[in-house]
Amino acid sequence: MISLEQIFMQNKGKLKNSSIEVAFAIIEELGGITEVARLTGIKASSVADWKKYGIPGGRLIYLMMIRPNLKVWNNVKLSS
Repeated sequence: MISLEQIFMQNKGKLKNSSIEVAFAIIEELGGITEVARLTGIKASSVADWKKYGIPGGRLIYLMMIRPNLKVWNNVKLSS
């Protein structure tokens, strides 16, 4: 089975953003914009933008690696 790390390395820069609906669900399940900003080390305003444009593919995989047990992952497809 291929790991998330391998998917990221093989598709770096080519992974699509998540859908807006998935972004909302992930941010909600992780505890909100401020908590996601803390987890990722990026500005809360950037995380808020994910609700408008989706989560960038690289960040999506990072979130999957640090929080692999979220329910929302059942609805996320990784495709380039």
